[in-house]
Amino acid sequence: MSGSTALTSSLPPPAGAASADAAYRRGARYVTVLYFDQQVKRSRLLHAAEDSLDFIPEWWERHILSVVENHGAYIILWRDVDPAALDGVDPARAARDHFPLTASVFAAIGGGEVNWTFVPAVSPGVARRVLGEQRSTAA
Repeated sequence: MSGSTALTSSLPPPAGAASADAAYRRGARYVTVLYFDQQVKRSRLLHAAEDSLDFIPEWWERHILSVVENHGAYIILWRDVDPAALDGVDPARAARDHFPLTASVFAAIGGGEVNWTFVPAVSPGVARRVLGEQRSTAA
């Protein structure tokens, strides 16, 4: 793993740090950890101008391009921290905001130049949604 490694995480910081530690032990040159927050996404979807919802920051596109150019790795640590975070959000508005899983991310991981993995993780909210309240507390 001689290139750079990028992590996008919706897990708490210890998970990103543990993954970065493992990447460095395997020879990563540099690890970038970016945290994503569903509550921030909710705020954007509820209050941002309509014409800004499909905006992707230039720094994000440069970041993805850098991972591709350096033949880096992309590790996405993902969990639904709050399954109700987008409740009450207009689905049409939500459909316009793809960040952080943008077209450039899918092109990078689908192009074969980037090693990647998507690591799903469970959370209490998902357990309640899938198992029901009583079973999720016993699990």
